[in-house]
Amino acid sequence: MKIQFLSRIRYQAWLRPILWPLAQLYGLITFFRNVAYERAWLKSHVSDIPLVCIGNINAGGSGKTPHTELIAAYLYEVLGPVAILSRGYGRQSRGFHLAKPSDSPAILGDEAHMLNAKLPFIPLAVCEDRLKGIQQLQALHPEIKAVVMDDGFQHRRVRSHWNIVLSDYGKPFFDDALLPLGELREYKSAYRRADMIIFTKCPPSIRLYDRKYYGGRIADFPSERILYSSLIHLDPIFMEPFEQIALSPEGHYLLVTGIANTDLLCEHLNNNGLIYKHLAYADHVDYTQNVLTEIKCAFANLHSPIRAILTTEKDFVKLASNPMFFVQNHIPLAYIPIEIDFQERDRKQLEVHMNNFAEKCRERF
Repeated sequence: MKIQFLSRIRYQAWLRPILWPLAQLYGLITFFRNVAYERAWLKSHVSDIPLVCIGNINAGGSGKTPHTELIAAYLYEVLGPVAILSRGYGRQSRGFHLAKPSDSPAILGDEAHMLNAKLPFIPLAVCEDRLKGIQQLQALHPEIKAVVMDDGFQHRRVRSHWNIVLSDYGKPFFDDALLPLGELREYKSAYRRADMIIFTKCPPSIRLYDRKYYGGRIADFPSERILYSSLIHLDPIFMEPFEQIALSPEGHYLLVTGIANTDLLCEHLNNNGLIYKHLAYADHVDYTQNVLTEIKCAFANLHSPIRAILTTEKDFVKLASNPMFFVQNHIPLAYIPIEIDFQERDRKQLEVHMNNFAEKCRERF
């Protein structure tokens, strides 16, 4: 079974002397690259259409996609036509592609496919070259007033008008180390390029003490631009034609995931007293026939008349692309939706910033 191997070995003590010099070399490369952009030795293009970048400093699992969904939907309501641009990580296609309703995760990538399904009224494109992607989006949709870019904080060839950096509350960037020793994509001081920092996956009732601690670790960053969001797990949604039923502590479940961090999902299942076995695959896993066979065997070993496979929405879009596998093998498949939530003070602050950005966009048109 292909598990998230690198994320497990990085913190083995005996590997640190080997990974440390590699991390220093990687850090120097990213440092000189950033200097080259700061001093205009490398050209950074300013888009003529307002651009929001939702990115991170440490790799994986910070919640970029649901925050992109939230911000794009809000801007659509207050501003009008907007678009989403994603790299389309894990897709099998190449170059620029404007999403269609019939596109599969293989064409768009799992995260972009999920955004396309949930926000069908917002044009979405995937492209490795962000500058080309923005230009193509404008040509195909001249009515758009802003572009929301899912990931791209390190893509400095394009200069965003509003940079939002996300960081997992449980693994804050200021306590991380550079790749491959840790998960930092560049030196932690890169947060100073951001216009807003959102610590994600926070406890629903984050304490004032914790806010002061996190803010104190980046004390030179304006406190009104540091926000905190929580992740809420909702009731499962079963793939048709399976019956929509509540999960039961008497049932046995198979949790199948291919995401960077499953801690909060497992905590949610544990808090609900559920019995489950977990197959944790690498982020953006390709659910090949061999993987599906492995899942089928693991499901057959569940010892309860109440059984189902549980997964994330991101994994569901790939698993459900082969519906007959689950129907013919009588394997109920359900995903557990998530929702981004802010405490009232953070929600109001975010809305102020989004409204200010929308007002600046209107001034350009």
